[in-house]
Amino acid sequence: MTDEAIVQGLLSEGSSAAWEAFLRRFSNLILKIIWQFEKDYDEVMEKYLFVCGKIAANDFAILRRFEQREGAPQFTTWLAAVTHNLCIDAHRAVHGRRQLPRAILRLPEFDREVFRLYYWKGFSKEEIEHHTANVPNRGTTAVAESFERIESAGFSTPPESEPPQVPFDEETLVVGSGETDGDFAEMLQWMERWLEELNDQERMIVRLWFWEGMNGRDIAAAMKI
Repeated sequence: MTDEAIVQGLLSEGSSAAWEAFLRRFSNLILKIIWQFEKDYDEVMEKYLFVCGKIAANDFAILRRFEQREGAPQFTTWLAAVTHNLCIDAHRAVHGRRQLPRAILRLPEFDREVFRLYYWKGFSKEEIEHHTANVPNRGTTAVAESFERIESAGFSTPPESEPPQVPFDEETLVVGSGETDGDFAEMLQWMERWLEELNDQERMIVRLWFWEGMNGRDIAAAMKI
């Protein structure tokens, strides 16, 4: 049974059996997204119950927003984005919306991104080097120089053995906000079109890297390349 058929069965029947079928098909995807934000098992399960509760609320109102039409994103792509934003909603309900400090706002955008990656996402300096490698006009010492400016703004950087830990970056689009729905849908459509332009091998590499969290060596071994 296709993803769309499972969703339509749930929306038309609304039975416990249809809901169980939905969870069997999509729980793994939902949990993968949540694990990107949380490191503790209990926190993950709490977020999982929160997401499932929101999806089921008001006769599955969230699912009814999904549009099956030509050019629309695949359901799994759309559901991953919804799960991501529901996790953000849950965090903000407890902690409020995170704002960049004024001293950091006065720095260039590259420095602000380094700040987010290090202090909010908990990236190591080596991971930041890799993450920003393709930024235009970025020199070989750009990250190191950025950290110097951040420290000059009053923010110390702990030793690499003690990186700052944060749940996730909250600065993202929120599905259902009204103001961002159009841009968000357009972005998802662009992603789907871009994936379709790749050959089968390239598309699988992208999905294994971003969706399965596999590193390059494991992908090469799995695909025998």
